[in-house]
Amino acid sequence: MKDHSETRITPAALDKYLTENNLELTFRILSNAVLNYIGRKQVLKEKSDLLKNTLTSPLPSREKLYFEMSKIHLQQLDLLSSIFMFLEDFLAYSFNLNESLSKLQEFPTKIASENYDISNKGIKNLRNKEKSDIAEYLLFPDVGPMLLGKEEKNLLRIVFERMSTDVYNRIQSIIKFYDNHYRVYIKYKHVLTAIVGLHEIIDDKNDPLKKTVASHIYVRDRYKKEFRTHIIACNLETVTYYEEITGHIGSIFQLLLISYLHYLMNYGTRVVIPIGTYIKDKEKNQWGSILSTNKVKVLYPNFKTEIKIFGELAHALLNILPKKYIYTKKSDFFLQS
Repeated sequence: MKDHSETRITPAALDKYLTENNLELTFRILSNAVLNYIGRKQVLKEKSDLLKNTLTSPLPSREKLYFEMSKIHLQQLDLLSSIFMFLEDFLAYSFNLNESLSKLQEFPTKIASENYDISNKGIKNLRNKEKSDIAEYLLFPDVGPMLLGKEEKNLLRIVFERMSTDVYNRIQSIIKFYDNHYRVYIKYKHVLTAIVGLHEIIDDKNDPLKKTVASHIYVRDRYKKEFRTHIIACNLETVTYYEEITGHIGSIFQLLLISYLHYLMNYGTRVVIPIGTYIKDKEKNQWGSILSTNKVKVLYPNFKTEIKIFGELAHALLNILPKKYIYTKKSDFFLQS
């Protein structure tokens, strides 16, 4: 393998490597996934903020409270469903990247082929991971051969240990959330069986004018020939928990995408990714020295995809799309752009 010594990746060198190894589409999809990741997180934040704002707003009259609580319950179920969609994105990338490191050329086809079963495959893949598996999962490089001093190697091993512990713990939280809430997500997404709007008005013993509302969502479910009712609290504490889970998903998803993008930008070589999340203040100078010594490339993937519309596609977008509101082109968009 050629030695590319520059620390800032150049478009020409990267394009040459990706083209020669049939990895251009893989890199483009992973780069685009970063934008999807950022967009999903922003949408989730907006939904979470809206629900928190509604929960802390003044109560309407008793006559309107039932309908207001119904709306709040549906907002919460919609937020929960959106978190699962974000989770399914992560599970799909996690499963397929983890399964195909030696065949990353096949990743674009695999990720486009994923459908309903990805949740089961992805969560099973996470369940099987031990803490010792995180190094391979996130493409940690082998510290031994690195041209570093003893103290620098020790720091690198400490940082990798912190990352492994943190990621493993986050995975356990995600699995617990999945196990407890997956059936609720399925019932909301497919056939809504939730009983919404139920609430109890509680008078304050010390202040007769002060009232609070206690409310729960009840989701009817028949699974494996057994009836169940999933009961979910509707309050700020639950929303805060949802935000924590979103943070766990986002943290690992981001690390996964950055790890694989850097792997490709360094021409199929595992490197230390230049992030400071797990670095203490007193370690920053030494960390900077490690990154410099290993000539880690700076992450500047090209997020822009340009497309020229002409011929059959131009005709369809001008004449068919306005009438049907959707047009299905029988080819991969990326292969045409």
